[in-house]
Formats: sequence, C-alpha cells, structure tokens
Amino acid sequence: MFPAETEDAKNADYWTSEMPDASGAWDRIFTQQYNTAQMDFLKPMTRREFHNVVREQLVELLSGPICAFRSHEFRSIDGDEQFLLIALDNPEVIKEVAKEEEFPAMLLTSAYKKYNCPTDLAEGGGMFRAKKYGEHIDGTMHTNHYPGYVRFSEHNQNLLAQWNQEELIRLVRRRMKKLVRLQSLISEGVAKQIFCAHHWQDLSTFRNKLGWNDPYYVMQWPTEELPDCIQVYFGPDIAFFFHWFNAYTRWLLLPAALCIPIWLEEQVSARNGTEEEKWWLYVCFSILLGLWSTAFLSRWQDYLIRARYKHNKNLKVLKWGMQNYEEAVAEVRRNFKDKYRDTWAEWLQNAFHWMLCALFMLETVLVTFFVSTWRRKAIEEPLGTFFGIENTKARLYGKTAVTVNIKIIDYLWTALSTRLSNMENWRTRGELLNKMSEKLFAVKFVVFYYPFLYTILIKPYVSDDSIQVCFEALSGDLKLFFFTQIFVEVLVLFVYVGRAWLKVFLEIRKTKSKSSNKQYTYLEYQAKCAEYSDIDFICDVELQVMNYGFLVLFGVCLPYVCFICFFVNFPFKRMLAYKLSYIYQRPSPFGAEGIGAGEEMITVLSWLGVVFNAYLVIFVSPLCEHMSFETKMCYFVAAEHCLLVLKVVIDAALGPKSMAQRRIEEHQDRVIERILQENSKTEKTGHLKVRTLSQRSLQSTNIGDATMMTCPSFRGFSCGSF
Repeated sequence: MFPAETEDAKNADYWTSEMPDASGAWDRIFTQQYNTAQMDFLKPMTRREFHNVVREQLVELLSGPICAFRSHEFRSIDGDEQFLLIALDNPEVIKEVAKEEEFPAMLLTSAYKKYNCPTDLAEGGGMFRAKKYGEHIDGTMHTNHYPGYVRFSEHNQNLLAQWNQEELIRLVRRRMKKLVRLQSLISEGVAKQIFCAHHWQDLSTFRNKLGWNDPYYVMQWPTEELPDCIQVYFGPDIAFFFHWFNAYTRWLLLPAALCIPIWLEEQVSARNGTEEEKWWLYVCFSILLGLWSTAFLSRWQDYLIRARYKHNKNLKVLKWGMQNYEEAVAEVRRNFKDKYRDTWAEWLQNAFHWMLCALFMLETVLVTFFVSTWRRKAIEEPLGTFFGIENTKARLYGKTAVTVNIKIIDYLWTALSTRLSNMENWRTRGELLNKMSEKLFAVKFVVFYYPFLYTILIKPYVSDDSIQVCFEALSGDLKLFFFTQIFVEVLVLFVYVGRAWLKVFLEIRKTKSKSSNKQYTYLEYQAKCAEYSDIDFICDVELQVMNYGFLVLFGVCLPYVCFICFFVNFPFKRMLAYKLSYIYQRPSPFGAEGIGAGEEMITVLSWLGVVFNAYLVIFVSPLCEHMSFETKMCYFVAAEHCLLVLKVVIDAALGPKSMAQRRIEEHQDRVIERILQENSKTEKTGHLKVRTLSQRSLQSTNIGDATMMTCPSFRGFSCGSF
C-alpha cells in the first residue's frame, strides 16, 4: 500500500519537495540482481517523481518476465492510498518460479503406486492404514498420509502435488526478496505497509465447516487433526502453536476433573476442621500434578495408542515438509552480517542485552521486598501508616502493587527487548525468535513467579510470619493475579477491535462528506487492521507457557485453578483464532519445526514444578510439622529426586522418536529414490517448454473497485463490498 497524492495543501508541499539522497534510497530498495532496476540519477528528483519511478519499476519487476506475477492497482475510498495487488495463480508461472527457486514440493499419494504411501497407522512390513478426516479449506482431501518432499524440477513435476496457499505465499516472498528489499520500501517512505490479504471465502469455511474461528462455537474439542487445516492457510509456525495449545487443553482434562473432588473436600475440611485430611489430598494432587507435567511432555492419549507430545510434533514436521528447515530452507535475514559474527563487538552487544535482563529482574526483586516490608510493618503497627497509606489497606494494596508491577514490567521489557533483539546479528528468523524468546522468558520468569515464590520460599524465614500464614497470602495473591490476567487479555482484544472499526468509521465519514458513491472494500478494512508481527506471536506463545508454569508451580496452592484454566482455554483459543482471522492482518506464513524456544521453557517449568511441589508437601503441609528442619530437608531431597528420576525414566523409555515416525522415515528412505528413478526412465516430455513469461499470457485483468481481495495464491481477485 503506497501513499497517494491528494488535493490537500500540506500534502502537495510534501510531494513537490526534493527527495533527499534519491540514489542511495534507490540502492537500498532494489537489490539490482540479474542487472535489474538500473537507474542513473542525473538531476535532483521531487518526492512525486521518485515515488512514481519506484512504483513503476516495482510493477515492471513483479509483473515482467522475471517474476510474471499478476498485478492490479486501485485507489482507496478516500484517495490517499494506492494499492498494488500481487498474485501468483498461473500454473505455468508457478512451476517456472518454483524450478528457479528450487522450492520443495510434496509427492502425490498416487506417485507411490506399488510402494504404499506411509501413514501414522503403520502395521509393519511396509503396510499402512489410511484414514480420512474430510477436506481442507482449499477442497483437497485431509488424510493421515505422510508423502515425502522433494525439490521441484521439470522432470518430476508429474509426481508432485499442487502447492497450498501458505507455500505459494512463501514462494512469492522468496522470489520478491531477490529483487526488492521489502522493509526498505517502508523505511524509505515509498510504501506505507506490505501485507498478505485474507480470503473471506476461506475464513468463512473455517467458521462454517470447522468452527475454528467462530466465537460462538466456544466448546469445540481441540482435535489432533485441526492444525493440519490451520497450516494450509496460516503456515507451520501458527499451526505448531495451535498444535501445542490443543494438546495442552486436552491433557488439562485430567487435573481439571480431579481438582473438583479436592475442592469439595477442602470445603468440608474447612467446616469440620480436618486440616490434615485436606493436606493428604494436596499431597496426592501434588504427586499427580508432577506426573501430569511429565506425561504432558512425554505422552498424552487421543487414541488407544499412547504417544509423546514431541512424537506428535515430529510427525507434523514430517507431514508439513519442515525437516531441517532452519539449516536448509530458512531465509537469511537482510540485517545479518557474517563478518560481524563471533566478534568482540557482537559479544558486547549480546552481553549488554543480558545485563538489562538482570536489571529488570532486580527491579522485581526490589518491588517484592518493598511490598513484603510494608505488609510486615502493617502487622506490627496496624493503626500506623506507610508512605501516607494506612496499614489496614496494606494487604489489598500490596497484592495490587505486585500485579500492576508484573503487567507494567512485562510490557516495558517486551517492547525494549524485542527492539534490541531485532538489532542483533542473528542469521535466520528462527534464530532471532528463539533468542528473543529466551531473553523475554528469563525476565518474565522472575517478574511473573518471583513475587509468589518469595512469599512461600523466603518470607517465612526472614519474617515472623508462619509458613501457613505465608501459604494463605500466596493463595490470595494468586487469585487476584490469575483473574486479572484473564480480564486484561479480553480487554486487549476489544481494544484492537475498537481501534480497527474506529479507523474504518472515520475514513467512511470523510468520504461521505465528499459525496462519494464508492464502497468500502474488505481489502481496505484489512489495511486498517494491526499487523500480527513476530512479537505478537511470541507474546501469545509465552502467555500460554507462563500460564502452564502457574499450573505446575502453584496448582497445589489453588487446585481449582486447573479446572478454571481448562475451561478458560476454550474461549481463549476461540478469541485467538478470531483475532487472527478478523482483527489482525493475515500473518505472513513462515516455516518452523515447532514452537521453538517455547518447548524448552515448558520443559524447564515442568522440572521446577516437580521440585516446588515436593517443597510444598514437605515444608508447608501440617503432615510434617512435627519433624525437624534437617529431617524435612532429607525427605525433600529424597522426594524430589524420586520424582525427577521417574521423569527421566519415562522420557528415556519412550525415546526421541515414535515407532510411527521411524517407520515413515524408513519407508521414505527406501522408496522415494526408487520412485524418482522409475519416473525418470518413463519421462517422455523432456524439458518444460514455456513460451515466454511475459505479460502476453498473464495480462492483468481490469476489475472494478468492489473486487479487491487478493493475496499470492488465491483463485482470483474477488470479494464483495465491506
């Protein structure tokens, strides 16, 4: 989307002013690869002239013989933006671009013929059972087949399936980046934004047939197959997140069901005074929660077959063609400089970032100490004041201060750390996101968990409060924070909705004042929506990871939180799907091999959960209050070691790969080479002969203003009025 010249006087002054460093801006925008975009700036240019020549050159590159994309231009409803629509939908062009880019493609199931296409239901001896799940949103069959992926070439094209939407978008982006630096278009002020457009028809299919983004279909059971449909439209990175979220929600059913009788017994114990019985239930629940976190990471059951979560994730990697993506396929970041790598300057830059991590962690420690000191003084002097605030309100204000500090520091650190991470010299987007996640998680772990861990681990030994009093304070603090967290997330969603609709309303009102009869298109609405950036994606992933951490660390303190989390996950997942579909612009799809550093965070939290639950049972429960500190410590070390050993044994017993994955990989290694060799012997057509990749066969269609919805990989420029 480009800025367009209007009749406004201020706007006219901008367009007639001289373009500073036009030659340098041109070189920063165009790569000039293949001897393209050669330009001699013999005289100064106005901004109008520079914008026009850049836009003309861009259209020439993208719709000319080098790319041969279909293009169309139109003005926005108020005339202050110029849209350039790009599509890759000609089969002949798709094949030529894929051949040039050596893009991977999936084998057809029919290509296996006598060899059998592998599935995740293997019977051994090269025999597999197929299963159908319906259709994807693009009409292709959704099955449990796992065809292999090979590099596209003109000799094997008869064996290969058509690319889906997200694959074509990645192909378009890869081709464009060889010619144009997309981010430079924005930084130089030539383009206002670049985004992939949603297809209203596909979103309607998601809503009507699958119910995935329907906000009223709240209690949809999160099946294992649904991420396959998400991957076809949104790409592997988003699909892997929903795959993990679905597995997490399914496996929450067990602790959610068990916490109900524990909560009921807790109410009975509170009335009858049987505190010891309540804690025996807590002991059982803590053991269950430790084993549950192990089972969630190691295995979970959807069918009669038990399989590890990582096993199922690895199967998705096979099915979506993401094996070794980071090493072999991932695009190198434009800001990456190989000469800068492993230098003292890079080391100091990364060290500075980690130093800031430590400072933000220290801030949380100091705030927690301040609140704890205030509470202790309030108990000693209930009628006194502390910095002008009555001590009688210390407990309520203290809980509020902890919660507010968590939200403010989380917001500030996310904004600062992500900006610093983007300036660092990471080679690929995957590397960048992983390193960004590590630094965000390091601070979030302290900011989110330390105030609560301090209350139960440190406060009993540095104050006069008993450990039981600290445990009750911890439960109260957790209640306030947990429900505040849910409220804030819902509020943020409505803020994004309101902001997008306000922009649309103001633009339509401005147009009506000019007596215009134009209709507001769906594409223009998307241009007013917020971008779903990498930062938004990481924040959504880490939010669920942190919620998972609260369960495994503090689930024993508030058992009913497991029940609440289980049911809250359903509407939250619906809200997440809804905002990806209707509130944000369409996320640009990227390849991935999982949720990246998020999996390591979950593992760390699960191990810490085992240790912390053992501490609660030994040191907090009245079951061991008659023991000396030394005896408690011995029991604690023995208990947590036993649970940790059990986690290691379960992990080792299941191994790094499932039997289904091993059979699929062995079958692919055995037959794919044979399939390609047999096809090359029968190939009779020779090299693909394309007449010409010119605008003669790909002439842009002149369409009206009401047919503006597009993206690379769609079936035509078509959408109704908004």
